[in-house]
Amino acid sequence: MDDIDASLLNATQTNDIDSLKALLLSTANPTTYLNRLYNISESQICTLLMIACLNSYEELVRMLLDSFSIDLEVLNIVKINVNQQTLKVYENTTVLWVAAAYNNFNLIRLFIEHGAHVNHRIKTNSTPLRCVCFHGSVPLARYLITNGADVRIKKERNDTNLILSVFREHVDLVHYLVDELGCDVNECDDEHRSSLYLAVERGSYELVEFLINRGARNLPIKYDRTTPLMLAAEKRRADLVNLIGSHCSIFEQIEAEELLASVYACQEYGACDLQKTWQHLLHALQLRLAHQLPKSMQCSTHEVFQHRRECQTSAQLQEIRTNHTNLHIEALLVRERILGPKNFKYHHSLLLRGTTLIHSNQYQQGIALWMYTLQLQEQHAVPISSKHLRYLVKTLAGIIYKSSCVRLEDLCQLIRVATKKLDQDSKEFDFDLLTLLFLITMTCKVFSMQTPDTNRNESDIFHRLIYSINRKQYATRLDGSTLLQLSLSELTSSSDTSISRICKYPCFQTVRTLLQCGADIDATDKKQNTALHIFVSNTNELDESIFQILCANRAHLDWTNMFSATPLDLISNVRLKKILQVKTQLKLKCLCARLIQKCHLPFREVLTYSLVAFVERH
Repeated sequence: MDDIDASLLNATQTNDIDSLKALLLSTANPTTYLNRLYNISESQICTLLMIACLNSYEELVRMLLDSFSIDLEVLNIVKINVNQQTLKVYENTTVLWVAAAYNNFNLIRLFIEHGAHVNHRIKTNSTPLRCVCFHGSVPLARYLITNGADVRIKKERNDTNLILSVFREHVDLVHYLVDELGCDVNECDDEHRSSLYLAVERGSYELVEFLINRGARNLPIKYDRTTPLMLAAEKRRADLVNLIGSHCSIFEQIEAEELLASVYACQEYGACDLQKTWQHLLHALQLRLAHQLPKSMQCSTHEVFQHRRECQTSAQLQEIRTNHTNLHIEALLVRERILGPKNFKYHHSLLLRGTTLIHSNQYQQGIALWMYTLQLQEQHAVPISSKHLRYLVKTLAGIIYKSSCVRLEDLCQLIRVATKKLDQDSKEFDFDLLTLLFLITMTCKVFSMQTPDTNRNESDIFHRLIYSINRKQYATRLDGSTLLQLSLSELTSSSDTSISRICKYPCFQTVRTLLQCGADIDATDKKQNTALHIFVSNTNELDESIFQILCANRAHLDWTNMFSATPLDLISNVRLKKILQVKTQLKLKCLCARLIQKCHLPFREVLTYSLVAFVERH
């Protein structure tokens, strides 16, 4: 940047109109500087006119437009903070688009009068009119439309101006777009969300009523087939259910009533009100009987629902009126039928109901609901988040700490879920690997609380499961630590108290189980540390029994890490150091390997691949 550029930038940024005009007139070709892009900050590349626009220097903008020939369509990259939201980078922007984004009518008028392209689209296909719809100004929208703005241009993902205006709850603008410009109230975005769906999501009775009166239909979204009517029920908005339902079929009305009933039994939507649950269920049943629309019967029942089926008559419903457990089950059965077994909201209801039961010390019933949810997610290929899986582990750890009433079968199922996440190349691989280790440790703890002859079959299943896990040779992405190495390190821990009380490392039971099930004792991390290196590097007092089991499983005592240190070099415990020295009776093979390394003898072109690796470890 030369001196003139620096001076021009300074005059623009300080709103020094006279100096800027004088500087430009002193140059041979002012247009060259006015149409030039300046890198003014990280992620912002702008013209002088854009800088003035970003700062709302209206008089400076007017001077530039009146005094010089400027290209108003130069594409800029800007950062904009709209409505105190986080700064966001926008590419391919023009000064008119930014003026609209800032809701600045004066600048918009100036740029339009000087020939700015009213339908310019930035990288996301947003137009100046869309920016105005974000802010909700009817006069500005009318002005742009009068000057040729095309209301039909959609942002990426088919996001229409009407959908945005509804989402922003700009009632007057929605009226203008629909009644004066003829925008289609049933046009949907790529997720098939309509304006009516967004109005319900925002909870605006006024907008829902307006759209319904203008012919909005009860269209399902693509993701989970939820309709605006169903969404209203999910939000416990009985007023919206009645309003939308009056324009839907009787079958849709009945299912919305049933869904509304189920929601009053779900804690995720507020405090439970089982009286309202029962009342809405009764009303729905009465409508079914009046219109001869019986419920479709489930083909089978499930133990987690006490093998119950939904009530088909008012008498059956009356029998469970004061039975809270059965009313909760009825609500869950309704949700499974209407939302479907693979629906996220239904899964969430199951999990929260399970959590409620666990918190009321009904451990087996709560865990059973969790396991049922996991089965559904696996059956329908619904992913479980890493944080959610860790939450389940945390809660089970708390139960194990209080008592041992967690079934080994359930722990093994969670281990399978954690393993499947790792096999799917989880984005949080190291976090998930620790979750798996915690589950293995917890299962070992539960086994230790039982008699040796208890559940022999479950023991075999668990050990076969660990054997299959060891064959996969999981290691952390960060430093290459294996499950065995993690179980031997005092640095392995959880920030959650429930887990840390059960899973303390080094852990003898976990180490023994992993070794019994084929863990590679000589596997190394990225620093070439073996399991024995990791264990002897701990600063706390070392468990001699762990040391003995490592030696019994033929841990190499003389293998070196990338710093040429053997486990003997790293150990600080005097007693264990003496034991290690006694045990360090090297085989002839090891002595030869160390001699080759010590004398720097060439070996890579002479020995086999396996022997080369063996020598390199000494």
